[in-house]
Parts: sequence; C-alpha cells; structure tokens
Amino acid sequence: MAPAKPRVWTEDEIKLLIDLAHLKTSAPAIAKQLGRHTASIRRRAHQLGLLLPEGKREPQG
Repeated sequence: MAPAKPRVWTEDEIKLLIDLAHLKTSAPAIAKQLGRHTASIRRRAHQLGLLLPEGKREPQG
C-alpha cells in the first residue's frame, strides 16, 4: 500500500490558520477545525513564521 499523498493547502485554509494563530489558538484546536493532523498544522505554521501556543498533548501509551 502506497503512503498517503499530502493534501495541498488552500488559500482559505492558510488564511484561517494565520487568523487563528493571531488569536493564540492551539495547534490541536486548529487541526480539529481544519480537519488536519496537528503535525501538519505545526509544520505549516513554522513555514509561515507563525508562533502557536503550546496545546495540551494527549498522553501516549
């Protein structure tokens, strides 16, 4: 089985990410709203030079 192809970010998604980052919304909350993985949100925010607040991470194990 081939790995999943990454989804392309739309201009609307990027604008919403920027707006939510400025409102100090956490990465997990943004991920839920955009229907993306938290890592994807953090990666795109980093690429855009945005700072996101630390969100509570789910315990592993």
